[in-house]
Amino acid sequence: MLFWAQRVPISKVFSTALLHGHARIESSHSSPASTLWFIKVVCTLCIHHPQSLNFFDTDYFRESLNPFVAFGVVYHINNRLNNPDLAFSFFRYSRLSCNLLHLESTFNLLLRSLCRMGLHDSAKVVFEYMKADGFWPNSAVLDHVVSSFGNAGKFRVAEEILIAQAEICNEKGETVSSFVYNKFLCMLINRNRVDEAVLFFRGHILRLGSFCPDTHSFNIVMKGLCRVGKVATAFELFDVMRSFSCHPDLVTYNTLINGLCRVGQMDRAEELLRS
Repeated sequence: MLFWAQRVPISKVFSTALLHGHARIESSHSSPASTLWFIKVVCTLCIHHPQSLNFFDTDYFRESLNPFVAFGVVYHINNRLNNPDLAFSFFRYSRLSCNLLHLESTFNLLLRSLCRMGLHDSAKVVFEYMKADGFWPNSAVLDHVVSSFGNAGKFRVAEEILIAQAEICNEKGETVSSFVYNKFLCMLINRNRVDEAVLFFRGHILRLGSFCPDTHSFNIVMKGLCRVGKVATAFELFDVMRSFSCHPDLVTYNTLINGLCRVGQMDRAEELLRS
């Protein structure tokens, strides 16, 4: 679409917008054509004046903007024009300066896109706004965000996001998907951050009711401990597994036996093998 391919003077865009009063988005009764037209106007202004969005600080735009229009603008700038940074700028400006409450789908779209582009600082801001506005990412988006921050080496932020999600789930009587935090534990172990994995596992996953660890959760952490020779700590986790309704499996025993062999405790390994 070439609507914004040519540079349009801001005064002309404003005069056109004011002339076409039907573009005012006051309710759900606005026609799809007028909504699309207004989205194009906003996108054009953002593209040609990306350094400052203060021109939106008018009664006309304040009254015409609504969450659905904002989603259309964010979607078009982000997906069609491949400019997530500008999409974020519009999102933030409309929220802070226009007091616009964005749709949950807008938050999810930006979280995915900003993380994919490595714009983690902006993604963190979106998450904080999302939390403040009473929205929470679903398991798929949460996994994408946590994995992205982890892959970027921002493990502390990833932990904070998981903990925040767990706390709100705790209030609602819901649980965080074990797939998400098991994957995060694997990332920590694979980056040789075993102590951090153990601390997060013991300090949060085993304490917050909204985290429901499974056998795989225990196996991941025990494998990391055995790999660095901390077999005694691995057995401490082994001893409390059943209290979390997690039962040792073949992977559990193989992990502990291999760990014992690594530290030269062959007799104990044979004893565990026979048990």
